[in-house]
Amino acid sequence: MNTLSESQKELIQSSYSQWLASNGYRARRSQREMIAIIARMLAGIEVDNEGNRRSNYNAHLALIEAGTGTGKTIAYALPALLMARELDKRLVLSTATINLQEQLVSKDLPDLAANAGIDFTYALAKGRQRYLCVNKLKLRLADAARDKTELTLFPDEESSLSDNNIAQLQSLDQQYHETRWDGDQDNLPESVAHEHWRLVAADRPSCSGKKCVHYSNCALFRARDAVRNADVVVANHDLVLADLAAGGGAILPPPEQTIFVFDEAHHLPGKSRNHFSSRMSLLGESGHLLQTRKVMARILSTRAGGVKSKSKDEFDSINRDLETVDNALKAALDNTGYMLRELADTSPLDDDNRLRFANGAVPAAVGEGFDELAQCYRARQGLLHRLADACNARVGSEGGNGNAEATTANDAAAGSWDVHFAAVGQLQQHCDAALEVCSSYANADSARDDEADYNDMNQDGQGGDEQSKESAPSARWLQSEDRSDGQDVLVSSVPLSTASILRDILWKQCFASVLTSATLAPLGNFKHFMRRIGYTDASSAHVIHGQLNFAEAQFYVPDMQSEPGNASAHTEEIIALLPELIGGAKGALVLFSSRAQMEAVQQGVQGFLAQQLLVQGHSSRQALVERHKKSIDAGEPSVIFGLASFAEGLDLPGDYCSEVVIAKLPFAVPTDPVDVAMGEWVESRGGNAFADISLPEVSMRLMQASGRLLRKESDTGRVTLLDTRIVRKYYGKQLLKALPPFQRVLATGNKSAAKSRA
Repeated sequence: MNTLSESQKELIQSSYSQWLASNGYRARRSQREMIAIIARMLAGIEVDNEGNRRSNYNAHLALIEAGTGTGKTIAYALPALLMARELDKRLVLSTATINLQEQLVSKDLPDLAANAGIDFTYALAKGRQRYLCVNKLKLRLADAARDKTELTLFPDEESSLSDNNIAQLQSLDQQYHETRWDGDQDNLPESVAHEHWRLVAADRPSCSGKKCVHYSNCALFRARDAVRNADVVVANHDLVLADLAAGGGAILPPPEQTIFVFDEAHHLPGKSRNHFSSRMSLLGESGHLLQTRKVMARILSTRAGGVKSKSKDEFDSINRDLETVDNALKAALDNTGYMLRELADTSPLDDDNRLRFANGAVPAAVGEGFDELAQCYRARQGLLHRLADACNARVGSEGGNGNAEATTANDAAAGSWDVHFAAVGQLQQHCDAALEVCSSYANADSARDDEADYNDMNQDGQGGDEQSKESAPSARWLQSEDRSDGQDVLVSSVPLSTASILRDILWKQCFASVLTSATLAPLGNFKHFMRRIGYTDASSAHVIHGQLNFAEAQFYVPDMQSEPGNASAHTEEIIALLPELIGGAKGALVLFSSRAQMEAVQQGVQGFLAQQLLVQGHSSRQALVERHKKSIDAGEPSVIFGLASFAEGLDLPGDYCSEVVIAKLPFAVPTDPVDVAMGEWVESRGGNAFADISLPEVSMRLMQASGRLLRKESDTGRVTLLDTRIVRKYYGKQLLKALPPFQRVLATGNKSAAKSRA
């Protein structure tokens, strides 16, 4: 039984009351309910004498669908922070979007620290590539200053930097060393193009850690120290997954000592699928072998200038072995490439020149070809590891950075081992990725112990028995692409389910986790979300309704003559209806499922709308929203046209948005190879792809889109759906039932009514 001690209750109640009083807020029932759920769950975790969680699987997890108006950020941060202290654990708050990260760091956590009587520290954790690498910057500047008749340290990129680019890097170097800039990309004193930032950004392959002469002045490790010492760490889902996949505790606190809160948790299944996907280009692999020879030649050239004979023998040995392996790899790439091109040329492809392997199963000959490639890449992996160790041993010592002044134009050799170590690291990273693809295809018939069986999930969300559970395959496909240097074949492998991965690296390892979002229970239950994340205990799932004025808002479906299946007619009818639908609104949002339809409607209504028209893609999201708000504040009406990404995370309260128009039910594109493969697998297990996948997904997207209307208790307005399928089709009642309790004004389903209205 989950019980809070009296002292824990008093601590949480006191902090919450103090926060309310300091801000002049009144308590929300929904917020208090969420605080209580999280506090009771954390208090109920059984621990041993060392404070480690006992193996009561699932009792340490909570799923909470918290509707808009709950105040969920404070509702999870306050109890999780206080209980983390009580349990001597760390707290990681993970989000899917930068907007919410910024809100946590700049608004919500400072608010808690100032007004809830809680003394704590917090830090924002970011990926390496968000920070300057001082060593790479110094080497770039040294290379730029060298006589171009000499061997440059970066010969493949020597022409990529103009004089203006070099001057900009020099300016960054000066501002960093004068402490006017902290080395964080998000705090750059001036705009730097992505391709130029990449040249000086930190990355794992080129980092020699404490051996680097700039370690004590490293922006990345300063940031890591802040994360290491913080009570609360704010991160994103991608970074959490990367850290856990690497074993945990590399960037973030060790998972067994951490309470995780995943906000925007509905993104977690998709994020994890993307993280564990793998792709390779056959032509790219051939070019990569050529690049390896260049890197090796530079290493041997540096080695010739003063390295001891024992070291020379070591590099010669690695070079000979690498040549042998790469020759075998080149032959295997040629053979497999020929076979795949023949297969692509003789098989029916989809509109995007893709050949998908049904059920993820590849022909035996293809599997054998990739098995041979995998063996070559494994051998290559071992040799590159030896080479990286040999280069790293010389960083900061033999021919390496003896001091901070070594990376100057007059001493290029001083930086060469850093460059070689970085270059070999890039080769390793590429080799690892290629091996992952090849292994997936070589083992295409092997099964993963994955419990994500769609037809064995009971209505209460409990999993079926062990004998009935089947593994989900990977989606595998080839894509033919004509390039100037020949016909390329892109090879992809994407796991259909990462449920077992999440169980192994996250749920089984963490001390506790809270997953929350406004859309975790599409169609009114958690079944769809739970099976995607490998979670089986429905008793830990909760729905909390936000306190918004739904009774004064409207969900409207007008009678229409056309359906989305007839795209041109549907678009023309939207153009005809839109000026009237949003004509009286100061602020409106129109959401489309396809860019083509959005652009067609934009052209059709141009000049017929009373509002200023702002379209996604014409400027950044932030700039577009700021312009929208500025216009409305000035008394000038404005409407935003957006795609799926604008259906969530967009906060336009009050007059900024009193009309939301949804062009059609947001079903996924039916030709996506991963979605097709998932549907195929579900149906092979006796399930129904539409009912088990498509319908929950469209329900979630419709909930998100409808959630753009009411953002605070005083808001009102109307959501209009221009798709009568929600009234006419058998599944419409399920979709409507899952929506908030708006007033409903629904079409009769009679096309003649629409015709007479027109």
